[in-house]
Amino acid sequence: MAQNPPSGDELLSMISETPKDDGKISYVTANMLTLIYGGNLESAEKYLENAWPDDYRHETYDREQWDRNKYKTKLYEKIKSSPFFRSWMLD
Repeated sequence: MAQNPPSGDELLSMISETPKDDGKISYVTANMLTLIYGGNLESAEKYLENAWPDDYRHETYDREQWDRNKYKTKLYEKIKSSPFFRSWMLD
């Protein structure tokens, strides 16, 4: 069931609390999943745009370097494969 989107202040708080170091990916993923499964795709995309700097690259376990767009693509693929996924979550 869709939840109310976070207020502007709540979204800014989420962004400011995102670590700038190696803990970033876990924190970003948790917030993205919370927002998307709550029916707030627009807020999730705003969060990602602001919490993931253009020059940040996440190194995966197999040494791939993911930029923001690659991460987003992979996350959405994973969400779509979940038994909890509903099409409205990514519309």
